Amino acid sequence: MMYRHFLALARFDDVAFAYRVASQDSDDIMNAWRDMSKLSKQKHVPGYDYGGHVLSTAAMSFESIQEMDPYFSDVHEITDLNEFLDGVVDPSLVIAKLK
Repeated sequence: MMYRHFLALARFDDVAFAYRVASQDSDDIMNAWRDMSKLSKQKHVPGYDYGGHVLSTAAMSFESIQEMDPYFSDVHEITDLNEFLDGVVDPSLVIAKLK
């Protein structure tokens, strides 16, 4: 079975981080996209500050994305949508946690 991943990716200077939802149900992926859009508007985070991706892998893990596509090899996963969006607004919040 294949897993679909919704990935919101942000890159600032030499740091990349992403929020991800994975599921075998396409409705979950669409809901994740809607949730991202809704919360981005509430927090006044412009959509051009991050990119949305939908990918498929054979495993549910974030590592499966990194193994499939080297573009994501340096990306740090953030599991909380609020934390991701706060990091998009102020990348130093995420950078401080990674160092």
